[in-house]
Amino acid sequence: MYFKDFVEELKVSLKKPLPGRNAQFQMIPDPSVKTFYNEINFLNAKKGAVMIVFFQRNKDVMFPMIKRQDYEGVHSGQIALPGGKKDPTDPNFEFTALRETFEEIGIPQNKIEVIGKLTEIYIPPSNFLIHPFVGVIYEEPQYYPDLIEVADIYEISLKEFLSPQCITKQNMKLFNGLEVTTPCYNINQKIIWGGTAMILSEVREILKNMRSKFLNY
Repeated sequence: MYFKDFVEELKVSLKKPLPGRNAQFQMIPDPSVKTFYNEINFLNAKKGAVMIVFFQRNKDVMFPMIKRQDYEGVHSGQIALPGGKKDPTDPNFEFTALRETFEEIGIPQNKIEVIGKLTEIYIPPSNFLIHPFVGVIYEEPQYYPDLIEVADIYEISLKEFLSPQCITKQNMKLFNGLEVTTPCYNINQKIIWGGTAMILSEVREILKNMRSKFLNY
């Protein structure tokens, strides 16, 4: 696989109509929360951004994810994409995603080429409207995690991520204390669920359409 070819094809795919909520809802923890997806909640929500960063390691395309530290909050200990809240001084959401990626895992903003944006997603437990971006770097990253927020960094390969076997169901506790059986990704015994899984579901739909050309597995 030629990484630059992969990137060019992905750029084209991200300019096409996105899979959107239909893809996101494939991994929704509780179908009843679809009622929260309305303009009123979007307008009243806190705003943030995350970044999925692709790079090549050996013959694999990879992207990093973080494990959040345990804390008093609804996303304690979860596996997530690097990102966070938009600061008042941030000029736009792309800047937020780049800044937070640097602050959380240490990849400099000027190393990341932002090649597209995914569908925004509302996270009811924390009342956040998240803007996800897609970026690439042309070298293997060096990580410098913010240990206050980041407990660990995991690299996920597309071979693992696109495997049908990684999608499963797991009993998880929601923000309201209820336990539900939710769709999730189980990659190397790491459980990815909730809003992050919903974002990745849209990424997965986009990549599946590229699979025959560049992803030979």
